[in-house]
Amino acid sequence: MMLFLAVPLSGFVYMGLTQETATRNPMRPMRAAIYAVAVFVFLFGVILVPIGPMLIFGEARSLEGSLAVLIPFALPSLGVITFLMITEPEHRKAWVLKEAEKQIEWTKNFETSGNAQTFGIMTAALWILAIGAFVLLLIMKLWVFSWIPFVVALALMMVLLAYYMKK
Repeated sequence: MMLFLAVPLSGFVYMGLTQETATRNPMRPMRAAIYAVAVFVFLFGVILVPIGPMLIFGEARSLEGSLAVLIPFALPSLGVITFLMITEPEHRKAWVLKEAEKQIEWTKNFETSGNAQTFGIMTAALWILAIGAFVLLLIMKLWVFSWIPFVVALALMMVLLAYYMKK
């Protein structure tokens, strides 16, 4: 299982991070390799949990033994992955950054016009009604139809969003 799961998944992590896409530049190979090794160590520990106590202690003891096997692998690899994610440089391309700036400007305009607050209040009222209708249908033992208020609320929320975006 180790050869057929942990090694290919960590390889896919490396290949995915070093691949250039339409919106992102590739990651440096050394940093991607550190990510891949950390993912491999984490997966190694997770795969070792069910069989680790039997290999190390000679018999299956308890949940504590399984977690004791996981700790030296999972905690350091999660720490490395967290550090790498926190210190990650920007990989988005210039045109994506310009589009993000346009979106931020539009969001500021949407918020200052008062439409965002009105949309939020209307959406909250809509979801309160949907949850109430859901509970009512459950009380009436019509649980087969209880999903319908959520679909209707989602559709109405999209209509409200379109209306307040154009306003």
